[in-house]
Amino acid sequence: MARIKTAVNVEIGLKPYSTPKDTKFTPLHDGSHSHRLYDGRRHDGLLDLLQDKLKAMKEASRTSKKEGEDDNEILPLLRLESFLMPQPPVLLARHPSSLSGSPPKGENVSLKQLYGTYKEQIGRGSSGVVRVTFRPHSIDHPTGGQLFAVKKFSHREKETTKKYMKRLGAEFCISSSLHHINVIQTLDLMKDDGDGGFCQIMEYCSGGDVYTRVRSLGGDGLSAVEANCYFKQLLRGLEYLHKTGVAHRDIKPDNLLLTRRGCLKIADFGNAECIRLPWEKQVKLTTGLCGSFPYISPEQYTVIEYGKPKSSYYFDARAVDVWAAGVVYMDMRTGKHVWRYAVVDRDAQYEEFVRDMEEYGCWDPIEMLQGAACRQTIYAMLDINWKTRPSVSDILKSDWVSSVHVCAVGESGDSM
Repeated sequence: MARIKTAVNVEIGLKPYSTPKDTKFTPLHDGSHSHRLYDGRRHDGLLDLLQDKLKAMKEASRTSKKEGEDDNEILPLLRLESFLMPQPPVLLARHPSSLSGSPPKGENVSLKQLYGTYKEQIGRGSSGVVRVTFRPHSIDHPTGGQLFAVKKFSHREKETTKKYMKRLGAEFCISSSLHHINVIQTLDLMKDDGDGGFCQIMEYCSGGDVYTRVRSLGGDGLSAVEANCYFKQLLRGLEYLHKTGVAHRDIKPDNLLLTRRGCLKIADFGNAECIRLPWEKQVKLTTGLCGSFPYISPEQYTVIEYGKPKSSYYFDARAVDVWAAGVVYMDMRTGKHVWRYAVVDRDAQYEEFVRDMEEYGCWDPIEMLQGAACRQTIYAMLDINWKTRPSVSDILKSDWVSSVHVCAVGESGDSM
């Protein structure tokens, strides 16, 4: 693995702070910053959610009167503002789902009973649809309710039931075993109350995703301070995954969710691979193309050649994640895709990148990043040769990334 060069007199490249109209990111006088994010796409269903919240408040108030409690002690805990903030996910005490065992006789535990009613769709992909549910006050949340993100797995075209079950089972097994502040928490897998399809229940992030945040600025890109905050959190999440023996293989802004206060969480493990089991020391190399085109690394576009050894088509999936993270950073800073395909004869921008790197050892979009240490790190991550890309741990130890300030919520993992 390549080692990132040490740079003296490290600069922290600062793009002018966001204009006053952008109230979602605020630099503070002490050099820190704060985020106040919300996903504009999700406001259509808030009226229903607020109505449910009001019902929960009324019920809690009635309960408190029965128990002789003072309303003044209960109602401050039920502020509507708290509803808009994602609550720490709680794995609800429940009977095993149909995948792990049958509920006790005479009981039929439904998704609605456990995680509430569907309110609106918040995402769609090739593997399924994601909707938000609201569960009113309960033993776990006696003074309010809780929101969940529920991903319903869809059957792909020409996919057999066996392959469907294998796919959703693999994703759930990987995602439910991961526990890190920068990785989405997967809580459960059970059947949908309607058609019997399988649903994966996850914590809900009300801040949207990095893609939506970047596009909300109209193509200008994020300031260096904000982009660096998200980037370092992404690297921390990836380091945890790689040390656990998992490669994500579909890192892109859409799969990087945000809480309302700016904590980044890696989501969607539909393409994830187990590259090393706990008792193994060596990482398994992989092959094949997967992910989203602008973020797919060049080694995945292989052309089968006669007489070429089969081993030459394999690569380290961790290096794939490193490449994708580097492209994501360029996305955040430029506000657009730097290329569509990492293939010379298919994409003019990528062809220019390869040519300029070979002839001049630099590329204008990266040179526009302020700070030598920053530029060195991104160049290393976008090394065309996967064997010489740095590991995520090396990147986190680099002069630039180690000096990046992460917001307080990003450090603590507190979703508030």
